[in-house]
Amino acid sequence: MAKQTKIENSAVTVGAPLAKSDLATHARLMEAAGEIFAEKGFHAATVREICTKAGANVAAVNYHFKDKQALYTAVFEHAMCNVQPLFEKGPPVQQGEPRERLAVFVHGFLENLLASGKPAWANRIMSMEMIEPTHALDHFVEAMIRPMFGALREIVADALGHKADAVDVRYIGACIVGQCLFWKHSEPVIQRLYKDIRYSPEEIERIAGHITAFSWAALEGLKTQRAEGKKQKGQA
Repeated sequence: MAKQTKIENSAVTVGAPLAKSDLATHARLMEAAGEIFAEKGFHAATVREICTKAGANVAAVNYHFKDKQALYTAVFEHAMCNVQPLFEKGPPVQQGEPRERLAVFVHGFLENLLASGKPAWANRIMSMEMIEPTHALDHFVEAMIRPMFGALREIVADALGHKADAVDVRYIGACIVGQCLFWKHSEPVIQRLYKDIRYSPEEIERIAGHITAFSWAALEGLKTQRAEGKKQKGQA
């Protein structure tokens, strides 16, 4: 995914140079909008409160982005660009043995969810989008979620072997993603339960190792169970 914000329907011509003061206002609007959209969602957020938080005139949104919807699109695209593409981390998940590929996938996904270095609201606005969908959801699914699930589906199918059941593959993939999302969405609870946990690179690696080992054991167990079931069916 390109590391560039794609601003759709913006009132400012994309690629046109902005004055330094305009750039500063643009950046403040993006940051303020990101925080407010992530907290309240698209529908509840207002242009006035975004401009107030950004220290900008209420007309600034019209000047820079045309309207609230275009501002949300720009902010959401920016959030997507700040979530480092999974396929750029480590060896490609399409290469190697299934367990190695699963480990790469899980670690890369967790890094995207938990690592610092991006706006605090970037992941929250994506979570909010799934709770309260807007015009941005279809693009989010096609640009990020579908490719991610496609890669994971291939890993799980290869791990289960020849003629893997499509329903098994789907459910196992959802379980793996769910284990990863738990550490993000339950972070406030986790911090209260385990005060020593901080999402350092070392801690993320430990969590990824556990999820990989746990999921792989489940895959191996299901593979054995399915093989025994087919054997018994053949003997019946």
